[in-house]
Amino acid sequence: MVTARLVPVAPFSVVNVTAGTFNVRFLDFALGTLIGMAPGIFTLAVFGERLEHAIRNPGIKSFAVLAVFVGLIVLAAGWIRNRLGKEASPPKASLGW
Repeated sequence: MVTARLVPVAPFSVVNVTAGTFNVRFLDFALGTLIGMAPGIFTLAVFGERLEHAIRNPGIKSFAVLAVFVGLIVLAAGWIRNRLGKEASPPKASLGW
């Protein structure tokens, strides 16, 4: 459940109906949703706060902190994509030459 919420593979309604179809316990569903959605919610909240701060108090420091935060988000997204891609890709066949 955590992976289904952390990686946006399907709309929430599809994940919800699928969880119900496979008789996922409510506690597992709730905890998986909480743990899976927390990183995205936290990231959006911090980004919004930093953006608001940069707009209300314009200055090189405000925009530098915002740029660093955006860079960290991009790096984290790339790392997650790379890590999930390695796990999902089948092993490559070797010709043995």
